[in-house]
Amino acid sequence: MFILGSYYCAENLLEWSRRLECLTARLRKEKAAGKSGKSKVLLLGSPVYFPNFKVPFLIEETGVEVCLQADYTTLPLQNGCGLARTQKADSIADFFTSDASPAYVKNDSLYEQIVKLISEKGIDGIVYHVLKGQIEYDFELGRFEKIFEGMDIPVFRLETDYNYQDVEQLRIRLEAFSEVLDQRKYGKGAAAI
Repeated sequence: MFILGSYYCAENLLEWSRRLECLTARLRKEKAAGKSGKSKVLLLGSPVYFPNFKVPFLIEETGVEVCLQADYTTLPLQNGCGLARTQKADSIADFFTSDASPAYVKNDSLYEQIVKLISEKGIDGIVYHVLKGQIEYDFELGRFEKIFEGMDIPVFRLETDYNYQDVEQLRIRLEAFSEVLDQRKYGKGAAAI
């Protein structure tokens, strides 16, 4: 998340793109070498910005793997448009005019991409992060829940702020969600006797 936002500080976007490609290749190689067997979740909702590492660290600590983060800041890069592909001015315009933001009344590209990512990546569950005060994400959650219900994907709504006072309460709730995902995984793989 910190890396994706670092392009704002880059002096040479072409060099930044090249280095990001190298890092991505290295991380994919490391991930392929160590298959975890953990349940995979998609992190949605309010973007998680540096220095607020509380949310992704808590998710990982509870035995769940954050497979992807998808929001209006990351989807254009995952879609193949935006700065990671090219340095053209029109790609920058594509990035900021994408209808993936919750601020847009009609943001169908966000929903289409989420469905596509879930299908391609074998996502076991959704962690829907809502930063206190960002009510537009709560409005979106209802529409997402209908989509995920049709796909039989459990959703965990995690509301928090930048303070660390709620870490233990969130940990307990995330551990319970992790157990649900593990039970579902076990249930799908178990054979009847």
